Amino acid sequence: AILASIYQDCGNIGLAIDLSKKALNRFESLPSTDPSILADLHYDLGTMQISTDSFDDAYHSFESAVKIYNKILPQGHPDRVAAEHDLQRVVDLHKKKKTNK
Repeated sequence: AILASIYQDCGNIGLAIDLSKKALNRFESLPSTDPSILADLHYDLGTMQISTDSFDDAYHSFESAVKIYNKILPQGHPDRVAAEHDLQRVVDLHKKKKTNK
């Protein structure tokens, strides 16, 4: 996950997304993974996907993050609010892109 962030910072978003997906798959396969780590990975992946206009993928990533955050964080928690906001932002951007075609 850290390596993905480095690639993202260097502008290699495609490789960053691939590494993030691999990290997420690995963490999801471990039974003792802290759910907040999974939520953070989904959220970070969504932010990368939205930057490449992969709205469907970003939607699913943010949706997964929101579902996990809703289970583990209280309403109004900054991470939960950010994920909910970005999920709605993806929906709005996707609608706008369809309208502009």
